[in-house]
Amino acid sequence: MKGHYDEDGFYIIDDGGFVDPDGYQFGADHYDALGGYYDEAGVYIAPEYEYYPEDDYGEEDDLDNIGAPNDFDEEYELDEE
Repeated sequence: MKGHYDEDGFYIIDDGGFVDPDGYQFGADHYDALGGYYDEAGVYIAPEYEYYPEDDYGEEDDLDNIGAPNDFDEEYELDEE
């Protein structure tokens, strides 16, 4: 990756894009892999997204089982004090 550092510590890639001082790469469109970007004031703007807990655990009904006893708890007989 040929390029140069600017006065703010960003590595400007000759073929387009840049790497910020934290090491995150931004494409020629100036967005990172998550869709975030730096605004004109130099502030990183994170992408907006909606969070759905069931995306982490599967079906929404599965959320009822979070924290339920499982084989691990029984096998080691954990004490909850």
